Amino acid sequence: MRKLVAFVALTFWGTISLAQDFSNKGKEFWVGYGSHVAMYNTNGTVAAGGGAQDMVLYFTSDRNANVTVEIPSLGWTNTYTVVANAVTTSARLPKTGAQDARITDEGKSGKGIRITSDVPIIAYAHIYNASVSGATLLFPVNTLAREYYSVNYKQVSNQHYSYCFSYVIATEDDTNIEIIPSARTILNNAGDTIKVNLNKGEVYNIMGRLNTTTNPFLGEDLTGTKIRSVATPTSPCKRIAVFSGSGKLSISCNNGSGSADNYMQQAFPANAWGKKYLTVPTSRMPNNFYRIAISKPGTIVKRNGVVLTGLQNGFFYEYQSNTPDLLESNEPIMVAQYITTANSCGNTQIGGNGDPEMIYLSPIEQTIDKVTVNSTPNAGITMHYINIAIHKNGLSSLKVDGAAPVVASTVHPQESN
Repeated sequence: MRKLVAFVALTFWGTISLAQDFSNKGKEFWVGYGSHVAMYNTNGTVAAGGGAQDMVLYFTSDRNANVTVEIPSLGWTNTYTVVANAVTTSARLPKTGAQDARITDEGKSGKGIRITSDVPIIAYAHIYNASVSGATLLFPVNTLAREYYSVNYKQVSNQHYSYCFSYVIATEDDTNIEIIPSARTILNNAGDTIKVNLNKGEVYNIMGRLNTTTNPFLGEDLTGTKIRSVATPTSPCKRIAVFSGSGKLSISCNNGSGSADNYMQQAFPANAWGKKYLTVPTSRMPNNFYRIAISKPGTIVKRNGVVLTGLQNGFFYEYQSNTPDLLESNEPIMVAQYITTANSCGNTQIGGNGDPEMIYLSPIEQTIDKVTVNSTPNAGITMHYINIAIHKNGLSSLKVDGAAPVVASTVHPQESN
């Protein structure tokens, strides 16, 4: 399958809402080399040759920047010069030998990847193999929180050893972590409390237990897993970075295992959750799934004015839509949008092209007025789309590379003013 990638930009004209002091631009980031199905042999052992997948990082800034990427515990370092208003791609992260950065098992490791810059930058991570590809935006350390929830999806794949996963990285020494998995993992049961002490750059990874050995390959969905830093008599709770993903995932309307992709997304800190969202169907694959996560019991969520029902596991609502929607709530929520497997759920406009993906949406409260998009050719990506929700009064001043875009525009039916 050829890979389709969709970037969703949510922007209000003339306003940068930073009331919650949240931005994805910064000078220090942490990320890990999350699980990918290509890391494993057919018998489930870890591929000693590194696997067919690769991981790279992307950097951009409105100023020239000097960037360092290091894996402190493995002794690996690279430096980069980032030219203003352009995108720099890193070298491939190491995946063999003593500097193997891959996170392939459940448990603790020293494989945190640190990115630092002399001026604020925006950073992304991308793990790919041919068309099995997933990327995530990264959040700087100063925006990170101390408590998160993992948001994943039903773990169905067309290939064995496609683990659902979630991992946490400590940004300071002596960080005490508590993890309560929502489902069975390789080493733990749902509802267990995992307690671990991490030093700066150390990682603790959990992986959903695999439930079948034949196609479709089913595993546990870790959505709702709670991960937090906790205080002790000698150490306060500290900022942590949390990521959710899958080594390979199919998303369909019949739980079948058609085309599948890995994905990895950094969990949004609580100050990036919001109470109002505008959704936009993905171009040429408009039938999307949505999961809406809540953190407070009793949170009321409305879709186009209608109260949602059917809360799952006390944590999320799920629905399918091919229309622009307005989501509103009385308490902060987090929204994930999912692109389906090729030719699934009526998404047949581009035939066998296009694969599953998960996108975390930004609320109206976190709007921006400028964004740099990287249309990477890695992983056989041949189609690129941008969905932009913009106030109607700002549409005439919208510019792409300095010129008015040649696009069809419509008024969002739920947000006409």
